Amino acid sequence: MALGISTLLGACGGGSGTSTGATPTPPEPARPIAGLALLAGQIGSEGNLDGNGSEAHFTSELDIAVDQAGNLYVTDSGNYTIRKISPDGDVTTLAGKGGEQGYTDGAGSTARFRTPIGLSIDGDGNLFVTDTGNHTVRQISPDGRVSTAAGQAGKVGVQLGSLPGSLATPSAIAAGAKGVLYISSANGVLKIQL
Repeated sequence: MALGISTLLGACGGGSGTSTGATPTPPEPARPIAGLALLAGQIGSEGNLDGNGSEAHFTSELDIAVDQAGNLYVTDSGNYTIRKISPDGDVTTLAGKGGEQGYTDGAGSTARFRTPIGLSIDGDGNLFVTDTGNHTVRQISPDGRVSTAAGQAGKVGVQLGSLPGSLATPSAIAAGAKGVLYISSANGVLKIQL
């Protein structure tokens, strides 16, 4: 609208009745506005519902990772699930079943988690989740299959050496060079070589 007004005043000569012949200066290109915007979920509302943008509901989302295609992955700890958000805001449940905690490896909704917290993705598209309540690190392959990468469900404490080993309350996780994971746990920072 500002461009239209500028052009109109320039064409009228500023209202003086004579034209100076000056070309109006075009406005500067619009700059992105810094700030916050809601991508998915509803502020102040909890639940477990897939959908687009504000149609989706989460409960206690704790960590986030992004893949090379721009998809976001979220640990929805309160629902015991791992959720996926596409670049256009479509939310789907990648692994786990809302409201059902436990420990089961498998594909999609057959998998079970108990307090998934940390999340990281490697260069091959594998997601790694610290399943804190089960004292394990879980791997989700690009095709959505969940397996246990380290630790033993229900076995608390750190046992170093060959996998599966055992972990104590793993929380944050970072995928390093191919096949290397770093996790923080109740007993320090651990390096896992897969």
